[in-house]
Amino acid sequence: FAGEKSFAKCVLPHWAPISKEGIMALRDNGISITYATRGEVSEWDGRQDSLPYGHSFRLIHNRKPETKLFIRPGENKAISKSICSYNHISAETYNAYVGKWDTYYDSETGMNFTCSAELVHNLVSLERIKQDAKKLVDKNYEYITTATHEQYFYPDYFAYQPDYEEKLYAMAKIFADAGSEFVFAEELPHK
Repeated sequence: FAGEKSFAKCVLPHWAPISKEGIMALRDNGISITYATRGEVSEWDGRQDSLPYGHSFRLIHNRKPETKLFIRPGENKAISKSICSYNHISAETYNAYVGKWDTYYDSETGMNFTCSAELVHNLVSLERIKQDAKKLVDKNYEYITTATHEQYFYPDYFAYQPDYEEKLYAMAKIFADAGSEFVFAEELPHK
């Protein structure tokens, strides 16, 4: 079950800010692709209350000098701002790669960043996940990322979503009916 073939060579640390040293440590340990954030950047004033609920302590733990604040694209007001770090790229660069079967290569660290069109299950309703998955399919993206957080499946979780499994299957069916195939991110072309 948990053999060598179970491990992906792509990592998405939760909330995604990674320092330059962190990127190089991932690379040195066999990770070939990680996630890039994008969005309007501003200097961070150090105020924890400007960061998302409940995550401010985790986000600022071990922050580096390059840490800044960015406005997260999307509609979820609870996580509209976050900390970004070395793996934050310009919107222009991100848009050049989003949904493409390719990655952005950072020559300074030797890391590849995925810039994928994404669908995060816990952030939208069942009806909305169907609409969003259909929109992604209609755009003919070469590569789409879906994200799930397993805790939403469990009735004892404070934010349990009774239709979470149904949302996952609905999204998978839309992509399967469109001819999509599952791949690990490290199968994307990269250096």
